Amino acid sequence: MTGKRCLILFCLLFFSSCAVIGQVGIYGNLYRPAQLNWQQLKTPHFRIIFPAGYDSLARRSGMILENQYDSVQQFVGGSLTNFPVVLDSYNDLTNGFVSTAPFHSEVVLAPFKGKNLNPQSGDWMETVLPHELVHALHINSNEPKANLPGIIGLLSPDIRRTFHFWAPSGVHEGIATHYESTGVSEHGGRGNYPFFANQINARFAGSGPWSMGQTFIESQFTLPFNRHYAASTPFIEWLHETYGDDTSKEAIRFHYSYFFMGYGVALRQQTGKWPDELYKEFIAYRTQKEEERLSKLGANTTEKERVLSIPFKGRVLSRPLWISEDEIIFHGRFYNARQGLYTHSLRTGKTRLFHEDFLVRDYNYELSKDRNKLIYANYDGDPLFRSVFLMDVAELNIRTGKRTDLTRNKRVYAPTYQGGRVLALQTDDSNGWLVELRSDGSITVLKTFLDAIPVSLRTNPANPDQLAVIVNQRGVQGLWLVDANNLDNWPSEPNVAFKTANIQDPRWHPDGDRLLFTSDVGGVMNVYEYYPQTDEVVQLTQSLFNSLEADYSPDGTQLAYVTLIDNEFLLATLDREHWLNQVVSPEEWKPDPELTTVLNRPLLGSEWTERAQNWRASDYKADRSWVKPRGFFPTVREANLNRNQWGVGLFSTDILRSQTYQADLTMVENRLYLNGSYRNSTFFPGFQLRVFSEPNFSRVTQTQPDGTRSTLYVGNLESQGVGAYIPFSYDFRRDTRLTSLLIRPGIEFERLQFLDGNNRRVTEQFFEQDNWLTQFTGVLYTQYFHNILQFSRDAQPSAGAVFFAFTEIDFARNVTSLNNPDADGTRESLYAGARTFISPLRTWNQSLMLDARVLTQSDDRFFDNSTIEPLGFDLNREGFVIGDRNTRNIGRFTTRYTVPLIHPDDGFLTLPVYLSRIYLTGFTHTLTDLNADNWSSGSRTVFGAGLRFGFTFSNINFDIGAGFTYEPTRNNTQFILGAF
Repeated sequence: MTGKRCLILFCLLFFSSCAVIGQVGIYGNLYRPAQLNWQQLKTPHFRIIFPAGYDSLARRSGMILENQYDSVQQFVGGSLTNFPVVLDSYNDLTNGFVSTAPFHSEVVLAPFKGKNLNPQSGDWMETVLPHELVHALHINSNEPKANLPGIIGLLSPDIRRTFHFWAPSGVHEGIATHYESTGVSEHGGRGNYPFFANQINARFAGSGPWSMGQTFIESQFTLPFNRHYAASTPFIEWLHETYGDDTSKEAIRFHYSYFFMGYGVALRQQTGKWPDELYKEFIAYRTQKEEERLSKLGANTTEKERVLSIPFKGRVLSRPLWISEDEIIFHGRFYNARQGLYTHSLRTGKTRLFHEDFLVRDYNYELSKDRNKLIYANYDGDPLFRSVFLMDVAELNIRTGKRTDLTRNKRVYAPTYQGGRVLALQTDDSNGWLVELRSDGSITVLKTFLDAIPVSLRTNPANPDQLAVIVNQRGVQGLWLVDANNLDNWPSEPNVAFKTANIQDPRWHPDGDRLLFTSDVGGVMNVYEYYPQTDEVVQLTQSLFNSLEADYSPDGTQLAYVTLIDNEFLLATLDREHWLNQVVSPEEWKPDPELTTVLNRPLLGSEWTERAQNWRASDYKADRSWVKPRGFFPTVREANLNRNQWGVGLFSTDILRSQTYQADLTMVENRLYLNGSYRNSTFFPGFQLRVFSEPNFSRVTQTQPDGTRSTLYVGNLESQGVGAYIPFSYDFRRDTRLTSLLIRPGIEFERLQFLDGNNRRVTEQFFEQDNWLTQFTGVLYTQYFHNILQFSRDAQPSAGAVFFAFTEIDFARNVTSLNNPDADGTRESLYAGARTFISPLRTWNQSLMLDARVLTQSDDRFFDNSTIEPLGFDLNREGFVIGDRNTRNIGRFTTRYTVPLIHPDDGFLTLPVYLSRIYLTGFTHTLTDLNADNWSSGSRTVFGAGLRFGFTFSNINFDIGAGFTYEPTRNNTQFILGAF
């Protein structure tokens, strides 16, 4: 598809919003595990697509969606008919999304891990499905229809929907999260969740409020990376309270018609005020609200805590555990350091990486009683299926750092030592089980949960038979104390539970007579202590924002916990003398009839139960509707010698993205050309087919005895052909680093003919036969990534290596040469290289790239030498000492050093332009004619430097640069613009 480009309008609109763009044309394919036997279940508005055996969850998903459909439609507008919702049963990295490519939603069934979602929303399905439904109806809002998007939608509905993505992503997420907080359950949604809501409050007390652009445009390089959720949600809440509940719906309608004006204009149309005016009102409102909140807290422990000095930037720290009186282990993620487990010495202040790994984001790891081992759960990426991550349990030796895997592909998390056993939780569709991990790697189920989700469990160090288990039952997340030997006699009510707050992070005292937990009573997460023997709850911290994930020191005289300060989650310690020690009234946390009612509340959508029994599942494989094109778009292809091919493209894929095709028909010089491709990933590794017919308007020249060249012919070297390819990839590692192999063999058959200006074949002018010239070619592309490491603020990887090789060989041809009739031998080529990254100043996100590559080919070449030509060179320029463009063997060596300068991280909403970072790049390029007798004289080197700018326009990310190159041997300076 060389030289192909869509019209700028369609390119910007479509590619800016599609989550999956890739290997074939418009849509990207996705590998999924085999033998899932996909089914589909149709409801009045939805088509639920799910693996066989998940009928009940498919029905429940349909019931939730149908329950929410009318209220969400009233909230944002839009409509859906037969909307596909794919349920993913084979992944543990929980997620949900709506995509326009193709238009569908996908939900991973495994329960969500970590604290980012409000437990009071209910279970995972009750949380994710209403949220994604808001996105789906928003994106499919198509009123009024008499506008540019509506006209385009007649040919390409998927492209029409992307006009909504000219609104920054924070607009979409803020609206959806606001509905999640007001339209589903009374206290649910992130807007009612202190872990989420206090991020904006902490910012007020730290660096100051975010700007309007920062509120709605997603942050790529500055914490918090969920800022477009955390900041936009309270703004949308205020907007609706101030200007009415129809504000978002009407703004969506206006923006759909006038997308090119920016979402700020849509807000101006609905409120009569520009975004800066609205934001000043919002800031005044939030400032007053925050002052009122703080005034109610009274005395706080935040002023008494000691924040530990961790010497990295962009700190997101989790789950401190005391290894000894002097040392704490914790998990950390940073701008400029590896993620994993770290240790910090309270005596020396030194912090060191203990173990690099991709931990499950609940960070429910635990030390053995002798504090010599640490057990934790991590994610392992599937080697064949890139979208799949499974949870397993591993054990670290604290003294040696040696890791031992206790399970493999068992989908277990939140492990705890229990006497001589290891207990854990295991994914059970959208719920979970309590299990025992056997020494032989097998699993024994000890307890199943009905309409409840186990979150974490901890063994009492003084009484291993006693377990503290956090369970979310119908949105009530409480603490249960149970007998590990009598799990069948599970109490009907928790020991501790709040009606309008959550409990998390259980951690036993070393003496086993009490335990810590976190609760967000009163709108702030704080540390509490529960005494089972006296049935008493005591509040230990009064944080200004959030304090969580606490642990006792070995002697019980200190707490270590996570505290929210400005944009970061940091570690702090608090001496016993500063603990709040305020007894909490039993009326607040002891179960009562009101709490029992909530514990047994009906499932969301249960009123659809009777109707759902009539929904019948069918075999998804019978659905062939994807063969019909999903859209058309105009195209223009460059055909050399100032000629362009104009035409139309079409594309489609099935909802599972396992079969994809794309084709375009174009016309030039009164001839019709077809280019198309098809990719099948219904099995691994799948295959790809390509069919093409292409013009190539060119000049045929002849070298005279005196060395001059004369033009023999100007015309069209037309080619037609087919190709077949097998892309095979295997990931050896995909956690904190990437080690991966890609092999893509293929074969191509091509036939060619020369045409004159009247489209008559004139091949006999140059060859002995007047028929098609044919060639049969083998191609092989190989790429290997080794141990690639890249931090969030790195402009290029800071460690690792990349190797690649691309070779083509003609197996059979009926002509010696097309470009050079005097050439002999088989046509063949090799383009290969190696690249490595090192970072002597990694703490500043600086890195050096060293890149060496070679292009070598036979006399009759496959490639133009521009294939290896870097920016700053012009191989057509007179006096190029390596040789002319027929040079067959060229080497290249490149160095590139990147230095991040600043991260402005700011922008606007009326004109949605956002500047995220500026960094400096210095580089050198050396090209060498490998056939030269003297490589030194046959080489040219340029030195270059420039500034690179990362910015976003709406949701389209750009990274462009401007700089200069200088070639000392020619005293030549050149201005460059683009990628370097």
